[in-house]
This record gives sequence, structure tokens and C-alpha cells, in this order.
Amino acid sequence: MSKLKALLFSLKRGDELLPILKDFLMKPLTGQQKRDADARDAQLAIYTFKRRLQERQSDDPRVAQYFHPSAIGQCALKLWFREMGAPMNAGMGGDDALRQHLTFEFGTYVHILFQNLCSRAGVLKAREVGVEDDKLKIIGHMDGILQLNGKTPMLEIKTINERGFYHLNGPKEEHIDQTCLYNGLRKLPGTIFVYFNKNTGETKEFYKDFDKSLFTGKLLPRVAAFHKAKQTRKAPRREGESSSKYPCTYCEYSKFCWTPQYHLAWTKQAKTSMIGI
Repeated sequence: MSKLKALLFSLKRGDELLPILKDFLMKPLTGQQKRDADARDAQLAIYTFKRRLQERQSDDPRVAQYFHPSAIGQCALKLWFREMGAPMNAGMGGDDALRQHLTFEFGTYVHILFQNLCSRAGVLKAREVGVEDDKLKIIGHMDGILQLNGKTPMLEIKTINERGFYHLNGPKEEHIDQTCLYNGLRKLPGTIFVYFNKNTGETKEFYKDFDKSLFTGKLLPRVAAFHKAKQTRKAPRREGESSSKYPCTYCEYSKFCWTPQYHLAWTKQAKTSMIGI
């Protein structure tokens, strides 16, 4: 995509965050200013990793028992299988394991780099913001909260491949659901999504207002259904249409789920056993 075409699309979308970051990066720095900026980036990255380390070492039982907003767009049956300890697909090969590891870690570092840039540009109010609700049994964390043009929207950073990036005309539905749940719990006005093309380094920005009807009409009932299914051990319906179509093709329980004689027998057992509880 040409620079002019990218600019026109940016103006059409009404980008707010990316133009500020681009202008910030265009300001010339002296040698000392560049060294100071690099040092600040390192300090911010260290801070973020320390926060993540604390999370991983936490013995808070809510982490395992509560619902995580990042799972809101996933198949309800997949989540139930995970909670019940259902058999997973056969182990991955070395190539698959390496690719999955690098993809996940790449996304982690993109988040940190982008958070650092927003902080240096003076538009990041907070990063890695915890969200907890003991009544609804929800726990998670947001990428950040921005301070932008008098508003405090949530920041959501996503990495995406080239094919998905060029077909993207707005935030994905599952990402809207996830951020809407956070917005409702933290009473934020909306979300700025930044999608990063991991093949080319290009970015797209979208804004989505908080949708109260989505929050109360779909998302909270979905969380409640998750907890009910877990408590009663009654399997929810499968939301995929075919084992060869998304999202089933990427599900670690797909082979088991689409083999009725094993699936039904195990599900019946799970209702009366203590598997995974």
C-alpha cells in the first residue's frame, strides 16, 4: 500500500493515536536524547516484565477459578472441555511447537514496544491494568488506558498476519466482545484498537464505543453460563460448524469433540465425576 493511500485510509477511519505517535517519532533527537529514550524504553520493559513475573508467581486461586475476558470469544464447549480436563489432540511436532512459541512471544514483545512508545509520547495513562470482579467471578488485565484528547479509552494491541491485515475493515468481533467486557467493568468510554501487521510492520487503528447492550445482553450472560456449566458439569453446545472450519481447525480439542462415540461417553462421565474440579 502506498504512503498516500495509507494516509487517506487513516483519515477516513479518523485515527487519533497513530498520528500522534508518528509525529512524535518524527521529532529529531540529539545523541543524548536518543540514549535517554533507549534507557527509558529499557526501564519500561523491565517494569512490565516484573509485573508479568508477579502475575505468574501469584498463588491467587481466582486466576484458575474465574473467567478471563480474553476467552469471551472462544467456543463455550471448548472452555468447558478445558475446565473439565477433557483429552486434547495429540502433541504437536517440533516445528509446530517452535512456531507457536515464537508467535506468542513476538506478540508479547510487540505489546511492550507499543506500550513504551505510547508512554514516551505522553498518551499512556496506565499499562497492564488489572480488572477484577469477585461478584461476577471475572479476572484479567487490559493492555492499557490512554489519555487522549480529553478521553480515557482502553488500548488494545493485536498482532495479525498479512492476509488478515489487508482484509481488516474494523476490529474483529471477538476482540470487540473482549474489550466491551473490560469497558463495562472499568467504566471506560470505549477502545482504541491497534492492529500490527507482523509481515510488514504496518498498522491500522480503529475506535469502538462501549456498547452497553452488548455488555448486559450478551457478554454477562455468557460469563454466567460459563460458571453454571462448570458448576453443573453440563456441557454447553458446540459453536463450531465443522471440524475443517474455523474455529474448530485451531481447537486443541477438535479431534475428541468431533468423534461422537468418545465425546458423548466422556461428557456423560464428566457430569458425575470430579474430573478437572
